Amino acid sequence: LENDVNDLGTALEHANAANAESQKNIKIIQLRLREVQARFEEENRAKSIAQDNLIAADRRCNANQNSLEEGRTLLEQSDRNRRMIEQELADTNETLSDQTCQNQAISGTKAKCEQEINSLGHDLDEMMGEAQMSEEKAQRAM
Repeated sequence: LENDVNDLGTALEHANAANAESQKNIKIIQLRLREVQARFEEENRAKSIAQDNLIAADRRCNANQNSLEEGRTLLEQSDRNRRMIEQELADTNETLSDQTCQNQAISGTKAKCEQEINSLGHDLDEMMGEAQMSEEKAQRAM
């Protein structure tokens, strides 16, 4: 019986040591579990922040895409306006060229008319002089 008590005492000591070791391991495991839970929560927060950043980046991307489309539309409109103004300029230059040619023709005709008027004036003066001489001769002859 004493042997059994000693065996039971030894078994109890071993059981108590194993229990202490198990308690120690449980505390280590609980500590690791808390660390893993903390990392998990941190990762969830980081994931949430990353999702928020992704949503914000998507919004900025969409806004930039809209701005790009608006810029392209404005560029196309300004290109059409530029081509229209270039055509108007070409038409205006052609009209200016035509009017310059007409102006030169009119100036040439004006100069010719002035020359003829001067010539006719000179001829008129000559004829007036001849008419006076003829009248003087006619009066003398009478």
